[in-house]
Amino acid sequence: VDWIAHPSPSNHGITFDWFPLGGKGPFLCSQGCGGGLTHFSHPSTFHALDFETCVGTPVLAVGNGIVVDIRQKCCVSGIHVSHLFQWNAITLQLDVGNDDDGRGGAEENNSTSIIVEYVHIKAHSVRVAVGDRVEAGQVLCLSGDAGFCPVPHLHIEAHLSREVGAPS
Repeated sequence: VDWIAHPSPSNHGITFDWFPLGGKGPFLCSQGCGGGLTHFSHPSTFHALDFETCVGTPVLAVGNGIVVDIRQKCCVSGIHVSHLFQWNAITLQLDVGNDDDGRGGAEENNSTSIIVEYVHIKAHSVRVAVGDRVEAGQVLCLSGDAGFCPVPHLHIEAHLSREVGAPS
């Protein structure tokens, strides 16, 4: 396998409207950019954040957008190597900018899209469907510990497109 340098963080003036977890905190950020457990291993996860939380904590939309992917059938947990490529996730395409109807640009699938993926969610807990519009702060699902997961936590990462290796 060829080594690929991690992408540099990009400053596109993008901020999120909402913290990704609801309920009672505090929520420890247990792994950040280039984290030593898993975030260093692949360019697409280098700038991800992990927030420790109890299984069943509400996971919230960080902005307005459209649900573009849901994966919620995985029930394995722990740090066994067999769990590396098993996980549950929900992916949103956030609105960026404004068009004439004020709804933002998620429907246009343009190059300024922000894709946010929430990983390790609880199996069968998603409360939305692919294609649904969501609003910042809306409950999407419940946190979990599915996949390669040493402790229950929410892994969240954002990218500038859905392409493999897109800048984060």
